[in-house]
Amino acid sequence: MKREIIIKRTLTKAGVLSLTLAVLTLCLLCCSEKSAYAAPPVFDHPPTPACGSTLSVAPGDTLSFTVQASDPDPEVVALVAFGLPPGATMTPGLPTYGNPVSSTFSWTPTAADLGTTRVITFLAVDSQFPHERTSCTISVKVEEVVCLPPVFDHPPTPPCGSTLSVAPGDTLCFKVQASADPSQTVCLTATGLPVGATMAPGLPTCGNPVSSDFCWTPTAADVGTHSITFTAATDEDETCKVQCTINVEVKEVGKCPHTIGFWKTHPADWPVTSLTLGCETYDQSELLGILNTSSWGDASLILARQLIAAKLSIANGSDPAPVAAVIAHADSLLCGFPGKLPYNVRTFTATGRAMVADSRTLDRYNNGVLTPNCVP
Repeated sequence: MKREIIIKRTLTKAGVLSLTLAVLTLCLLCCSEKSAYAAPPVFDHPPTPACGSTLSVAPGDTLSFTVQASDPDPEVVALVAFGLPPGATMTPGLPTYGNPVSSTFSWTPTAADLGTTRVITFLAVDSQFPHERTSCTISVKVEEVVCLPPVFDHPPTPPCGSTLSVAPGDTLCFKVQASADPSQTVCLTATGLPVGATMAPGLPTCGNPVSSDFCWTPTAADVGTHSITFTAATDEDETCKVQCTINVEVKEVGKCPHTIGFWKTHPADWPVTSLTLGCETYDQSELLGILNTSSWGDASLILARQLIAAKLSIANGSDPAPVAAVIAHADSLLCGFPGKLPYNVRTFTATGRAMVADSRTLDRYNNGVLTPNCVP
């Protein structure tokens, strides 16, 4: 800054003598003075919460936030605080210096703090004289925080606790979606994902609603049940959350069933040499006799022939699940008659119609219709 200093001195001696002394312009630089255009420090948002805002915390929970200030001029900024509640910490401790300068507030109120509101004033001061300063007040209210957790949306999310089945080599895909109050953001995570499974978009992912697609192609080594737990939590309070577990069962693929024609022409391939039909046990020769007997008009033989083929296929490694109930019902029908087959049951009677209905389901099973994922 330039200053022009003029010293004027007037002396009178035996008249009027004027002496004017002009002192030339001096250039003075003083480090303690700053330009009129210097800017004050500012609080950075984020990470600093909005000045004037009120943050809530429940007794026993921990509230943490970071306060940061900076100065557009190349000056060091000091950060201080007033009104910190007892037990609260600032890391690093205050005052602290830098540009930017920051410190993290942390406090776990007790039950004695319930209902109180702590008003904390943060002050950012620069290092040049006269010191420019900026304040930011944040209130902390201790209250019982009501948690309004997100919800999983059904559909598209499968029912929580449900079991989805997939065979090795096949691909299983499903969507998981959660939502919450419009004012909140929901973050989705998962634990227990099988090796090789994908989530798109990858987890964690956030939104409202938030969703991700699960896809997995298991191998034979993955046979068994895999439990996947999805968690949806609000970004404001990670403890305000809801979980949904979905089980994925990788079923071992059974052999394809064989028809009546196969079993009666390949007796050497039979896995067993006797079967129980109804309440009677038959050896292989008796079973072959039934398979080679015309069943026209006799519902008991129509049913017995398909039942023999189904039971031989199951003993050979075919999946029994698709016809387990039908086989039990068929055996109960045959058990209603004394002795061994045939029982000469007319197809138009109530029992005959029930036998024919079961035989039709077993025929579909023996022809592979009910076991599309089987292996030869």
